Amino acid sequence: MKKSPFSKTKIIATLGPSTIDIKVMEKLILSGVDIFRVNFSHIDDEKIIKKIILNLETLNKKHDHNIALLGDLQGPKLRIGKVLEGTTLANGKTIIVTSEAIISNDKIVSVLYKDLYKDLKPKQRILIDDGNIVLEVIKKRKDKTLECMVVYGGKLKSNKGFNLPNTTTSLDALTGKDKEDLKMIIKYDFDFVALSFVRSVNDISHLKSILKKHKSDLLIVSKIEKPEALNNIDEIVDESDVLMIARGDLGVEIPFQKVPVFQKQLIKKARAKQKPIIVATQVMESMIVNQTPTRAEINDAASAVFDMADAIMLSGETAVGKYPVRVVETLQKIITYVENNDESKYKIPFVVGNKNEVISNLIGYHATSLSNEAGAKGIILFTGSGNSVRFISSTRPESNIFVFSTNNKTVKQLNICWGAKVFLCEKRMKTLPEAIEFASKILKKKKFIKINDLIISMIGVPIEDCAKTNTITLSKVK
Repeated sequence: MKKSPFSKTKIIATLGPSTIDIKVMEKLILSGVDIFRVNFSHIDDEKIIKKIILNLETLNKKHDHNIALLGDLQGPKLRIGKVLEGTTLANGKTIIVTSEAIISNDKIVSVLYKDLYKDLKPKQRILIDDGNIVLEVIKKRKDKTLECMVVYGGKLKSNKGFNLPNTTTSLDALTGKDKEDLKMIIKYDFDFVALSFVRSVNDISHLKSILKKHKSDLLIVSKIEKPEALNNIDEIVDESDVLMIARGDLGVEIPFQKVPVFQKQLIKKARAKQKPIIVATQVMESMIVNQTPTRAEINDAASAVFDMADAIMLSGETAVGKYPVRVVETLQKIITYVENNDESKYKIPFVVGNKNEVISNLIGYHATSLSNEAGAKGIILFTGSGNSVRFISSTRPESNIFVFSTNNKTVKQLNICWGAKVFLCEKRMKTLPEAIEFASKILKKKKFIKINDLIISMIGVPIEDCAKTNTITLSKVK
Protein backbone atom coordinates (compact mmCIF):
# COMPACT_ATOMS: atom_id res chain seq x y z
CA MET A 1 0.00 0.00 0.00
CA LYS A 2 1.52 3.33 -1.10
CA LYS A 3 1.64 6.38 1.15
CA SER A 4 -1.09 8.87 0.36
CA PRO A 5 -0.11 12.19 -1.26
CA PHE A 6 0.98 14.97 1.07
CA SER A 7 -1.91 17.37 1.66
CA LYS A 8 -2.12 20.66 3.51
CA THR A 9 -5.26 19.77 5.49
CA LYS A 10 -4.50 17.18 8.18
CA ILE A 11 -6.54 14.11 9.13
CA ILE A 12 -7.14 13.03 12.74
CA ALA A 13 -8.52 9.51 13.24
CA THR A 14 -10.03 8.21 16.47
CA LEU A 15 -8.78 4.82 17.62
CA GLY A 16 -11.18 2.18 18.85
CA PRO A 17 -12.11 -1.50 18.53
CA SER A 18 -11.94 -1.20 14.72
CA THR A 19 -8.47 0.30 14.61
CA ILE A 20 -6.13 -0.45 17.54
CA ASP A 21 -4.56 -3.43 15.74
CA ILE A 22 -1.09 -2.46 14.44
CA LYS A 23 -1.87 -3.64 10.89
CA VAL A 24 -4.97 -1.43 10.72
CA MET A 25 -3.11 1.52 12.26
CA GLU A 26 -0.44 1.11 9.57
CA LYS A 27 -3.04 1.15 6.80
CA LEU A 28 -4.59 4.29 8.30
CA ILE A 29 -1.21 6.05 8.39
CA LEU A 30 -0.48 5.10 4.78
CA SER A 31 -3.97 6.31 3.81
CA GLY A 32 -3.32 9.79 5.18
CA VAL A 33 -3.72 9.95 8.98
CA ASP A 34 -1.50 12.59 10.65
CA ILE A 35 -2.71 12.31 14.24
CA PHE A 36 -4.41 9.54 16.22
CA ARG A 37 -7.00 10.43 18.84
CA VAL A 38 -7.68 8.37 21.96
CA ASN A 39 -11.15 9.16 23.30
CA PHE A 40 -10.98 8.57 27.06
CA SER A 41 -14.77 8.34 27.16
CA HIS A 42 -14.30 4.87 25.66
CA ILE A 43 -10.65 3.88 26.13
CA ASP A 44 -9.09 4.31 29.56
CA ASP A 45 -7.55 0.88 30.09
CA GLU A 46 -3.80 1.31 30.65
CA LYS A 47 -3.03 -1.97 28.87
CA ILE A 48 -4.73 -0.72 25.71
CA ILE A 49 -2.98 2.65 25.98
CA LYS A 50 0.39 0.87 26.24
CA LYS A 51 -0.45 -1.17 23.15
CA ILE A 52 -1.35 1.96 21.17
CA ILE A 53 1.87 3.72 22.23
CA LEU A 54 4.01 0.71 21.28
CA ASN A 55 2.24 0.31 17.93
CA LEU A 56 2.69 3.98 17.09
CA GLU A 57 6.37 4.03 18.04
CA THR A 58 6.94 0.96 15.86
CA LEU A 59 5.10 2.42 12.86
CA ASN A 60 6.70 5.87 13.15
CA LYS A 61 10.12 4.26 13.12
CA LYS A 62 9.25 1.85 10.28
CA HIS A 63 7.88 4.54 7.96
CA ASP A 64 10.00 7.49 9.14
CA HIS A 65 6.87 9.36 10.22
CA ASN A 66 6.02 11.60 13.15
CA ILE A 67 2.37 10.71 13.70
CA ALA A 68 1.18 12.47 16.86
CA LEU A 69 -1.18 11.32 19.63
CA LEU A 70 -4.11 13.28 21.06
CA GLY A 71 -5.77 12.32 24.34
CA ASP A 72 -9.38 13.53 24.54
CA LEU A 73 -10.75 13.92 28.07
CA GLN A 74 -14.38 12.94 28.57
CA GLY A 75 -15.30 16.04 30.56
CA PRO A 76 -18.48 16.48 32.57
CA LYS A 77 -20.75 14.54 30.20
CA LEU A 78 -24.32 14.57 31.48
CA ARG A 79 -26.26 11.30 31.20
CA ILE A 80 -29.57 9.83 32.25
CA GLY A 81 -29.57 6.61 34.28
CA LYS A 82 -31.04 3.19 33.62
CA VAL A 83 -34.37 3.07 31.76
CA LEU A 84 -37.10 0.44 31.79
CA GLU A 85 -37.01 -1.47 28.49
CA GLY A 86 -39.52 -0.18 25.93
CA THR A 87 -40.10 3.22 27.59
CA THR A 88 -41.54 5.90 25.27
CA LEU A 89 -42.24 9.52 26.20
CA ALA A 90 -45.36 11.01 24.58
CA ASN A 91 -45.60 14.62 23.37
CA GLY A 92 -47.43 16.97 25.74
CA LYS A 93 -47.29 14.65 28.74
CA THR A 94 -46.00 15.75 32.15
CA ILE A 95 -42.97 13.94 33.55
CA ILE A 96 -40.84 14.22 36.71
CA VAL A 97 -37.04 14.55 36.48
CA THR A 98 -35.03 13.51 39.53
CA SER A 99 -31.39 13.08 40.56
CA GLU A 100 -32.34 10.05 42.64
CA ALA A 101 -30.85 6.78 41.34
CA ILE A 102 -33.96 4.89 40.20
CA ILE A 103 -35.05 3.06 37.04
CA SER A 104 -36.62 5.59 34.65
CA ASN A 105 -40.01 5.05 33.01
CA ASP A 106 -42.63 7.13 31.16
CA LYS A 107 -43.53 9.00 34.37
CA ILE A 108 -40.14 9.77 35.94
CA VAL A 109 -36.64 10.17 34.52
CA SER A 110 -33.48 9.76 36.61
CA VAL A 111 -30.41 11.83 35.68
CA LEU A 112 -26.83 11.34 36.87
CA TYR A 113 -26.33 14.95 37.94
CA LYS A 114 -27.04 15.91 41.54
CA ASP A 115 -27.14 19.69 40.94
CA LEU A 116 -29.73 19.62 38.14
CA TYR A 117 -32.45 20.95 40.46
CA LYS A 118 -30.22 23.82 41.56
CA ASP A 119 -29.07 24.79 38.04
CA LEU A 120 -32.34 24.69 36.09
CA LYS A 121 -35.19 27.23 36.08
CA PRO A 122 -38.75 27.12 34.68
CA LYS A 123 -38.94 27.36 30.84
CA GLN A 124 -35.38 26.04 30.44
CA ARG A 125 -34.99 22.83 28.47
CA ILE A 126 -33.37 19.41 28.82
CA LEU A 127 -32.30 17.89 25.48
CA ILE A 128 -31.83 14.10 25.66
CA ASP A 129 -30.02 11.94 23.07
CA ASP A 130 -28.69 14.84 20.94
CA GLY A 131 -32.03 16.62 21.11
CA ASN A 132 -34.18 13.74 19.88
CA ILE A 133 -36.18 14.11 23.12
CA VAL A 134 -36.88 17.59 24.53
CA LEU A 135 -38.25 18.35 28.00
CA GLU A 136 -39.17 21.82 29.26
CA VAL A 137 -39.18 22.68 32.97
CA ILE A 138 -42.64 23.72 34.22
CA LYS A 139 -41.76 24.19 37.88
CA LYS A 140 -39.33 23.22 40.63
CA ARG A 141 -41.01 21.03 43.27
CA LYS A 142 -40.42 21.09 47.01
CA ASP A 143 -39.02 17.53 46.96
CA LYS A 144 -36.14 18.85 44.78
CA THR A 145 -37.43 17.31 41.58
CA LEU A 146 -38.42 19.08 38.37
CA GLU A 147 -41.86 18.91 36.82
CA CYS A 148 -41.41 18.98 33.05
CA MET A 149 -43.47 18.81 29.87
CA VAL A 150 -42.45 16.52 27.01
CA VAL A 151 -42.03 18.92 24.06
CA TYR A 152 -40.70 16.24 21.69
CA GLY A 153 -41.06 12.65 22.77
CA GLY A 154 -39.62 9.36 21.60
CA LYS A 155 -38.02 6.14 22.79
CA LEU A 156 -35.98 6.64 25.96
CA LYS A 157 -32.86 4.49 26.33
CA SER A 158 -30.45 3.93 29.22
CA ASN A 159 -27.30 6.07 29.69
CA LYS A 160 -28.07 8.53 26.89
CA GLY A 161 -26.43 11.93 27.18
CA PHE A 162 -28.36 15.12 27.74
CA ASN A 163 -27.65 18.82 27.18
CA LEU A 164 -28.75 21.94 29.01
CA PRO A 165 -28.71 24.78 26.47
CA ASN A 166 -28.67 28.32 27.90
CA THR A 167 -27.99 26.93 31.37
CA THR A 168 -24.90 27.72 33.41
CA THR A 169 -24.01 24.51 35.27
CA SER A 170 -22.10 23.98 38.51
CA LEU A 171 -19.88 21.32 36.94
CA ASP A 172 -16.10 21.45 37.17
CA ALA A 173 -14.31 21.40 33.80
CA LEU A 174 -12.23 18.43 34.99
CA THR A 175 -14.00 15.52 36.66
CA GLY A 176 -12.31 13.00 38.93
CA LYS A 177 -12.11 10.60 35.99
CA ASP A 178 -10.54 13.31 33.83
CA LYS A 179 -7.82 13.92 36.40
CA GLU A 180 -6.95 10.22 36.49
CA ASP A 181 -6.96 10.02 32.68
CA LEU A 182 -4.79 13.13 32.50
CA LYS A 183 -2.18 11.39 34.65
CA MET A 184 -2.05 8.59 32.08
CA ILE A 185 -1.82 11.07 29.18
CA ILE A 186 1.13 12.78 30.87
CA LYS A 187 2.75 9.48 31.86
CA TYR A 188 2.71 8.13 28.31
CA ASP A 189 3.88 11.41 26.78
CA PHE A 190 0.96 12.22 24.48
CA ASP A 191 1.39 15.29 22.27
CA PHE A 192 -2.02 16.96 22.77
CA VAL A 193 -4.76 16.87 25.39
CA ALA A 194 -8.30 17.90 24.45
CA LEU A 195 -10.41 19.65 27.08
CA SER A 196 -14.13 19.00 26.65
CA PHE A 197 -16.98 21.45 27.26
CA VAL A 198 -14.76 24.52 27.70
CA ARG A 199 -16.83 27.41 29.01
CA SER A 200 -14.32 30.10 29.92
CA VAL A 201 -10.63 30.86 29.99
CA ASN A 202 -10.58 29.68 33.62
CA ASP A 203 -11.17 26.08 32.49
CA ILE A 204 -8.03 26.22 30.34
CA SER A 205 -5.97 28.02 32.98
CA HIS A 206 -6.86 25.31 35.50
CA LEU A 207 -5.65 22.58 33.14
CA LYS A 208 -2.49 24.56 32.40
CA SER A 209 -1.71 24.81 36.10
CA ILE A 210 -1.91 20.99 36.41
CA LEU A 211 0.33 20.50 33.38
CA LYS A 212 2.84 23.01 34.77
CA LYS A 213 2.89 21.17 38.09
CA HIS A 214 3.78 17.95 36.24
CA LYS A 215 6.29 19.78 33.98
CA SER A 216 4.33 18.59 30.97
CA ASP A 217 4.71 20.12 27.49
CA LEU A 218 1.30 18.89 26.27
CA LEU A 219 -0.55 21.31 23.99
CA ILE A 220 -4.15 22.02 24.99
CA VAL A 221 -6.94 21.56 22.45
CA SER A 222 -10.00 23.54 23.58
CA LYS A 223 -13.22 21.94 22.38
CA ILE A 224 -15.84 24.53 21.50
CA GLU A 225 -19.21 22.89 22.16
CA LYS A 226 -20.96 25.17 24.68
CA PRO A 227 -22.75 28.52 24.17
CA GLU A 228 -20.70 29.94 27.06
CA ALA A 229 -17.53 29.28 25.05
CA LEU A 230 -18.87 31.31 22.14
CA ASN A 231 -19.60 34.18 24.53
CA ASN A 232 -15.97 34.08 25.73
CA ILE A 233 -14.37 32.99 22.47
CA ASP A 234 -11.68 35.69 22.10
CA GLU A 235 -10.19 34.96 25.52
CA ILE A 236 -10.44 31.20 24.92
CA VAL A 237 -8.63 31.48 21.56
CA ASP A 238 -5.85 33.51 23.20
CA GLU A 239 -5.34 30.98 26.01
CA SER A 240 -5.60 27.80 23.89
CA ASP A 241 -2.88 26.09 21.89
CA VAL A 242 -5.35 24.51 19.46
CA LEU A 243 -9.12 24.91 18.88
CA MET A 244 -11.66 22.24 17.99
CA ILE A 245 -15.15 22.95 16.64
CA ALA A 246 -17.00 20.02 18.24
CA ARG A 247 -20.16 20.27 16.18
CA GLY A 248 -22.03 17.41 17.85
CA ASP A 249 -22.83 18.96 21.21
CA LEU A 250 -22.53 22.50 19.80
CA GLY A 251 -25.32 21.73 17.33
CA VAL A 252 -27.54 20.66 20.21
CA GLU A 253 -26.66 23.51 22.56
CA ILE A 254 -27.26 26.29 19.99
CA PRO A 255 -29.76 26.51 17.08
CA PHE A 256 -28.36 24.13 14.44
CA GLN A 257 -28.56 26.71 11.63
CA LYS A 258 -25.96 28.81 13.45
CA VAL A 259 -23.28 26.09 13.49
CA PRO A 260 -21.95 26.64 9.91
CA VAL A 261 -21.62 30.36 10.53
CA PHE A 262 -19.76 29.86 13.81
CA GLN A 263 -17.52 27.31 12.11
CA LYS A 264 -16.39 29.85 9.52
CA GLN A 265 -16.00 32.60 12.13
CA LEU A 266 -13.93 30.39 14.44
CA ILE A 267 -11.60 29.31 11.64
CA LYS A 268 -10.95 32.98 10.82
CA LYS A 269 -10.35 33.85 14.48
CA ALA A 270 -7.96 30.92 14.95
CA ARG A 271 -5.96 31.83 11.84
CA ALA A 272 -5.70 35.47 12.91
CA LYS A 273 -4.22 34.31 16.24
CA GLN A 274 -1.98 31.63 14.64
CA LYS A 275 -3.80 28.83 16.44
CA PRO A 276 -4.45 25.53 14.60
CA ILE A 277 -8.13 24.59 14.40
CA ILE A 278 -9.89 21.23 13.96
CA VAL A 279 -13.33 20.60 12.46
CA ALA A 280 -14.92 17.58 14.15
CA THR A 281 -18.02 15.39 14.48
CA GLN A 282 -20.19 13.60 11.90
CA VAL A 283 -17.83 14.34 9.02
CA MET A 284 -18.40 10.93 7.40
CA GLU A 285 -20.99 9.59 9.86
CA SER A 286 -22.82 7.39 7.35
CA MET A 287 -19.59 5.50 6.61
CA ILE A 288 -19.77 3.89 10.04
CA VAL A 289 -22.00 1.35 8.28
CA ASN A 290 -21.80 2.29 4.57
CA GLN A 291 -18.90 2.02 2.13
CA THR A 292 -19.55 5.45 0.59
CA PRO A 293 -20.41 8.83 2.15
CA THR A 294 -23.51 10.85 1.39
CA ARG A 295 -23.15 13.75 -1.04
CA ALA A 296 -23.91 16.11 1.84
CA GLU A 297 -20.98 14.66 3.84
CA ILE A 298 -18.66 15.09 0.85
CA ASN A 299 -19.68 18.75 0.61
CA ASP A 300 -19.26 19.22 4.37
CA ALA A 301 -15.71 17.86 4.30
CA ALA A 302 -14.89 19.92 1.20
CA SER A 303 -16.26 23.03 2.91
CA ALA A 304 -13.79 22.59 5.80
CA VAL A 305 -10.97 22.36 3.24
CA PHE A 306 -12.20 25.47 1.37
CA ASP A 307 -12.35 27.31 4.71
CA MET A 308 -8.75 26.16 5.32
CA ALA A 309 -9.23 24.44 8.66
CA ASP A 310 -5.96 22.89 9.83
CA ALA A 311 -7.42 19.45 10.41
CA ILE A 312 -10.55 17.34 10.02
CA MET A 313 -11.28 14.76 12.69
CA LEU A 314 -12.99 11.40 12.29
CA SER A 315 -14.69 9.90 15.36
CA GLY A 316 -16.95 6.84 15.25
CA GLU A 317 -16.12 6.41 11.56
CA THR A 318 -12.70 5.00 12.48
CA ALA A 319 -13.26 4.01 16.11
CA VAL A 320 -16.17 1.61 15.64
CA GLY A 321 -17.00 1.79 11.93
CA LYS A 322 -16.97 -1.13 9.50
CA TYR A 323 -14.68 0.57 6.99
CA PRO A 324 -12.08 2.69 8.89
CA VAL A 325 -9.38 2.58 6.20
CA ARG A 326 -11.83 3.30 3.40
CA VAL A 327 -13.12 6.32 5.36
CA VAL A 328 -9.63 7.82 5.59
CA GLU A 329 -8.93 7.07 1.92
CA THR A 330 -12.21 8.78 0.98
CA LEU A 331 -11.51 11.86 3.09
CA GLN A 332 -7.97 12.06 1.69
CA LYS A 333 -9.34 11.98 -1.88
CA ILE A 334 -11.71 14.86 -1.08
CA ILE A 335 -8.93 16.92 0.55
CA THR A 336 -6.46 16.31 -2.27
CA TYR A 337 -8.92 17.14 -5.05
CA VAL A 338 -10.24 20.31 -3.38
CA GLU A 339 -6.75 21.60 -2.57
CA ASN A 340 -5.58 21.00 -6.13
CA ASN A 341 -8.59 22.71 -7.67
CA ASP A 342 -9.25 25.64 -5.34
CA GLU A 343 -8.01 28.77 -7.09
CA SER A 344 -9.09 31.13 -4.31
CA LYS A 345 -6.39 33.20 -2.65
CA TYR A 346 -6.70 33.38 1.12
CA LYS A 347 -4.86 36.24 2.75
CA ILE A 348 -5.11 37.83 6.18
CA PRO A 349 -3.77 41.21 7.31
CA PHE A 350 -0.47 41.07 9.12
CA VAL A 351 -1.05 40.75 12.87
CA VAL A 352 1.79 41.95 15.07
CA GLY A 353 0.77 39.78 18.00
CA ASN A 354 3.40 39.19 20.68
CA LYS A 355 6.03 41.96 20.53
CA ASN A 356 8.75 39.37 21.08
CA GLU A 357 7.70 37.70 17.82
CA VAL A 358 7.44 40.82 15.61
CA ILE A 359 10.63 40.15 13.62
CA SER A 360 9.84 36.44 13.15
CA ASN A 361 6.25 37.21 12.14
CA LEU A 362 7.30 39.92 9.67
CA ILE A 363 9.79 37.50 8.14
CA GLY A 364 7.07 34.85 7.96
CA TYR A 365 4.45 37.16 6.46
CA HIS A 366 6.79 38.28 3.70
CA ALA A 367 8.03 34.74 3.15
CA THR A 368 4.45 33.77 2.25
CA SER A 369 4.06 36.80 -0.03
CA LEU A 370 7.40 36.14 -1.73
CA SER A 371 6.63 32.44 -2.07
CA ASN A 372 3.25 33.12 -3.69
CA GLU A 373 4.68 35.73 -6.08
CA ALA A 374 7.69 33.62 -7.08
CA GLY A 375 5.78 30.34 -7.34
CA ALA A 376 8.19 28.69 -4.92
CA LYS A 377 7.81 24.94 -4.39
CA GLY A 378 8.35 25.17 -0.68
CA ILE A 379 9.08 27.27 2.38
CA ILE A 380 11.80 25.65 4.49
CA LEU A 381 11.97 26.44 8.19
CA PHE A 382 14.34 25.44 10.96
CA THR A 383 12.70 25.79 14.37
CA GLY A 384 13.00 24.85 18.01
CA SER A 385 9.74 26.12 19.50
CA GLY A 386 7.59 25.96 16.36
CA ASN A 387 6.28 29.53 16.73
CA SER A 388 7.47 30.58 13.27
CA VAL A 389 5.79 27.52 11.74
CA ARG A 390 2.44 28.28 13.39
CA PHE A 391 2.59 31.81 12.01
CA ILE A 392 3.54 30.75 8.48
CA SER A 393 0.81 28.11 8.54
CA SER A 394 -1.78 30.73 9.57
CA THR A 395 -1.01 32.77 6.43
CA ARG A 396 -1.94 29.74 4.28
CA PRO A 397 0.80 29.98 1.60
CA GLU A 398 0.27 28.28 -1.75
CA SER A 399 3.55 26.37 -1.40
CA ASN A 400 4.16 23.54 1.06
CA ILE A 401 5.81 24.25 4.39
CA PHE A 402 8.80 22.00 5.14
CA VAL A 403 9.88 22.07 8.76
CA PHE A 404 13.07 20.76 10.38
CA SER A 405 13.51 20.61 14.15
CA THR A 406 15.86 18.92 16.59
CA ASN A 407 13.03 18.68 19.14
CA ASN A 408 11.06 15.42 18.73
CA LYS A 409 8.05 16.73 20.67
CA THR A 410 7.92 19.89 18.54
CA VAL A 411 8.06 17.75 15.40
CA LYS A 412 4.98 15.76 16.40
CA GLN A 413 3.01 18.73 17.74
CA LEU A 414 3.55 20.69 14.51
CA ASN A 415 1.95 17.79 12.64
CA ILE A 416 -1.42 19.47 13.22
CA CYS A 417 -0.48 22.69 11.40
CA TRP A 418 -2.01 23.30 7.98
CA GLY A 419 0.41 22.78 5.10
CA ALA A 420 3.34 21.65 7.26
CA LYS A 421 5.44 18.57 6.54
CA VAL A 422 7.71 18.10 9.53
CA PHE A 423 11.05 16.27 9.83
CA LEU A 424 13.20 15.40 12.82
CA CYS A 425 16.67 16.85 12.25
CA GLU A 426 19.29 15.25 14.51
CA LYS A 427 22.15 17.18 12.96
CA ARG A 428 22.87 20.69 14.29
CA MET A 429 23.69 23.19 11.54
CA LYS A 430 26.45 25.79 11.73
CA THR A 431 25.79 27.98 8.68
CA LEU A 432 22.81 29.00 6.53
CA PRO A 433 24.19 27.38 3.31
CA GLU A 434 24.76 24.13 5.23
CA ALA A 435 21.19 24.18 6.52
CA ILE A 436 19.70 24.83 3.06
CA GLU A 437 21.83 22.11 1.49
CA PHE A 438 20.83 19.63 4.22
CA ALA A 439 17.10 20.32 3.83
CA SER A 440 17.24 20.34 0.02
CA LYS A 441 18.96 16.96 -0.05
CA ILE A 442 16.21 15.34 2.05
CA LEU A 443 13.38 17.01 0.12
CA LYS A 444 14.89 16.02 -3.25
CA LYS A 445 15.25 12.43 -2.06
CA LYS A 446 11.57 12.37 -1.02
CA LYS A 447 10.63 14.03 -4.35
CA PHE A 448 9.01 17.08 -2.79
CA ILE A 449 11.33 19.36 -4.79
CA LYS A 450 13.70 18.99 -7.76
CA ILE A 451 16.72 20.76 -9.26
CA ASN A 452 16.02 24.38 -10.37
CA ASP A 453 12.86 24.67 -8.24
CA LEU A 454 12.61 27.93 -6.29
CA ILE A 455 12.56 27.59 -2.50
CA ILE A 456 12.23 30.02 0.40
CA SER A 457 14.36 29.37 3.50
CA MET A 458 13.78 30.83 6.97
CA ILE A 459 16.16 30.48 9.89
CA GLY A 460 17.54 32.27 12.94
CA VAL A 461 21.10 33.60 12.62
CA PRO A 462 23.52 32.97 14.26
CA ILE A 463 22.37 29.34 14.04
CA GLU A 464 24.63 28.06 16.80
CA ASP A 465 22.95 30.47 19.25
CA CYS A 466 19.47 29.10 18.36
CA ALA A 467 18.39 32.62 17.44
CA LYS A 468 14.75 33.45 16.66
CA THR A 469 13.89 33.45 12.95
CA ASN A 470 15.38 36.61 11.44
CA THR A 471 16.59 35.62 7.96
CA ILE A 472 14.84 34.79 4.70
CA THR A 473 16.39 33.66 1.41
CA LEU A 474 15.07 32.86 -2.06
CA SER A 475 17.17 30.37 -3.98
CA LYS A 476 17.18 27.68 -6.67
CA VAL A 477 17.55 24.04 -5.75
CA LYS A 478 20.97 22.73 -6.80
